[in-house]
Amino acid sequence: MAYKATRNSYDDDDKESQKIRNDANNTRNVRNAADVAIASGNPYAMAAGAAVKGADKLTGGRASQAIGKGVSTANRITPGGNKIQELSNNVSESGISDTAGKAAAMKNRFSGNSGGDQESLPSSVEDKKVEVSSAGSSATAVSSDDSKKDKPKEDRVLDETPTDEKSESKSGFFGSVSTVVKVVVIAALPLILIGIIIMTIMIAIFGSVSNFDDAFGVSTISGEEVGGDTSTVTDKNKQEYYQRVNDVKLSNLSNGRGVSSVKLTAPFHVLNSYGANLKDENITTDMIQEVADAMFRDNEYDEEYYKENLVNKIIPKYIKNKSKTEIESIANEIIDYEKNYNSLIGKQDSTTSTTSQLSSASSSSSCTPTQVCTFDIKGYSISGKGNVSETITAKDVYVKLHQCDGKVMANEETVPFEKYILGVLYMNEDGASAEVIKARAVSLRSSVISMHAKGGSSTLKQEGSRWILSIPSCNNYTYCNPDKGCYKDSSGNVRSGTEGGTKIKDPMSSISNLKTYVDATAGEMLANSQGYVIYTNYNPTNITAQDGLSYQQLLVQSYGSSLGAANILKNSCKLSTSSCISTGEYASWRQTDGRWSRTPMGDSGRTLGQIGCLVTSISMLIVKSGVPTNITNFNPGTFVEYLNSHGGFSDGGNLNWSGPSKAAPSFKYAGSKTLSGKSREEKLSIISSIANQSGYYAVCEVKGNTGQHWVAIDSVTGSTVNMMDPSTNSTDMWAQYNWQNTSRIVYFKVS
Repeated sequence: MAYKATRNSYDDDDKESQKIRNDANNTRNVRNAADVAIASGNPYAMAAGAAVKGADKLTGGRASQAIGKGVSTANRITPGGNKIQELSNNVSESGISDTAGKAAAMKNRFSGNSGGDQESLPSSVEDKKVEVSSAGSSATAVSSDDSKKDKPKEDRVLDETPTDEKSESKSGFFGSVSTVVKVVVIAALPLILIGIIIMTIMIAIFGSVSNFDDAFGVSTISGEEVGGDTSTVTDKNKQEYYQRVNDVKLSNLSNGRGVSSVKLTAPFHVLNSYGANLKDENITTDMIQEVADAMFRDNEYDEEYYKENLVNKIIPKYIKNKSKTEIESIANEIIDYEKNYNSLIGKQDSTTSTTSQLSSASSSSSCTPTQVCTFDIKGYSISGKGNVSETITAKDVYVKLHQCDGKVMANEETVPFEKYILGVLYMNEDGASAEVIKARAVSLRSSVISMHAKGGSSTLKQEGSRWILSIPSCNNYTYCNPDKGCYKDSSGNVRSGTEGGTKIKDPMSSISNLKTYVDATAGEMLANSQGYVIYTNYNPTNITAQDGLSYQQLLVQSYGSSLGAANILKNSCKLSTSSCISTGEYASWRQTDGRWSRTPMGDSGRTLGQIGCLVTSISMLIVKSGVPTNITNFNPGTFVEYLNSHGGFSDGGNLNWSGPSKAAPSFKYAGSKTLSGKSREEKLSIISSIANQSGYYAVCEVKGNTGQHWVAIDSVTGSTVNMMDPSTNSTDMWAQYNWQNTSRIVYFKVS
């Protein structure tokens, strides 16, 4: 009897909980459906949507709440209502409802159809600027109100979350709604009837959303925009298929071809809707690459060229017995697929971006994967010296920049060799042809690898597993960071980034072909007939275009008679993202290191090893930034000791965000952003826009409500967030920690 009473009580609680869930989901869907109804253009649906929006404006949102509860009641007593309620819960809790509502509201704002409401109801709380945070994995963060007026100008810029809400949706995606509702809505009808009409619209809309399941799925895995959809990909075959798509996307991106994952999946998705029966596990990398190749003419996306290839090659390959007209219609559907998906999530289509928008997007460019080569060298050919023997097998060659006066450039990171070649050519970019650029790349590579043998301030020596080439960054050898752009400082030296001094160049555009041409010659050097690398004394004007000549012929013509150029040495190279990951000693610091793990953290009664993930992460970034510190032999232990004696911690061992600048005056707290509740793409965009911006360094909280742990952000490569973790050897943040638990980013600026 006691058991029965307990069970009945549980059932009552469960029913009440389910009722609350249904009411909340229906309310959310009614609000979003009102925007969808207005966007549909159907006068009856628009009237229903406007009635709800207007009533909500007058009642502060209580009208849609009442309608939501009414729909819950109607679903309980109506035959088949449980299925309608299940659908309502699914579209609400998956985030698809918010996606469509956001896109529709955006369209309404641009068209002026606001339904009597010029502002959306509040959907989120303003981000709070955190003054004091946890020092480690078990302490609690303390926050205070974020006063915008107290923030430096640059902080306000960074606090603006990247958005595409200024883009007007031009797709006809919502146009199909006009056939859904055939009922005249009069003002005298009860609001419950209006709610049911709107729910009918919602059901019809989301019946067609399933057409974009591949788009949502591949976007989730590849880190592209999903507009708030939180669904996950659980099917193993789909996961592996989407990963192959992402691999092809990144491979093409590294070769100067910007293509989205959605665009790559579109042909297979649409073809399957016409009976192609292409199973996920059977869609190979080569098939996906064939689609990518069909889009680009001379490495530039060309929609007409793409449609021609779809009609004549790709569609007939998978679907038989279709007329030319039918095939052209399918091709149009494939091309429009990404546009319609972008319209659904409120994003401007990537293929219709203007030049200025592409330039703007590249200003926070992600770290570019770099070719890494192993140079097998037996010596150099130096004018006036002849052949200079020096047998070297150099792996992981990096370039350390110094000024023409021989002084090392402070705060400039060592640069992967092939990235340096790209950066010098980017600095001297003049619109030259592909063959000329390739010839210049070989000439430059030959010159800098042999420069130390000529004499002077250049050196090449092995340091651990790396080879470090120290060379002057001036005149024809001036380097401009392709990821960050460059500026000229007060002394006339060109430095990485676009802040400070006089800006020279923005980051290299993602649609530039320069990297493609440089990569085509990766590791190649000019040699004489004995196989010695020639010091060419690189000058870009030495090589100019001549009709019909390849870059090899241009090189022999330019340096054959004067320097004895006879052939090109080829070295083994491979594409690697490791150049985006720090490998200095600081990157391997761990909070549990015995050298400092027992250092007390403020007055918390706990140690660095126990709660020191945040300070360890910040110490890594201070060293990475290259700023001077007030600490001899700087490391996490000495950093904490300094903070202990200079008011770096508040009660309980919480770190004062102003603390790090006490130890490193140029390393200043700049702000924070809340990431909880955002999509993977939104989080990636925010992290990338901060971490890859010159002069900014960030830490992320990666365990959310499951605990607390901080890591240092190293860089962002495509959809991968590279980290320096104070507790593991992993460098891929979202492979180690679930992206959904990344709850906050705090960033510092080097002044």
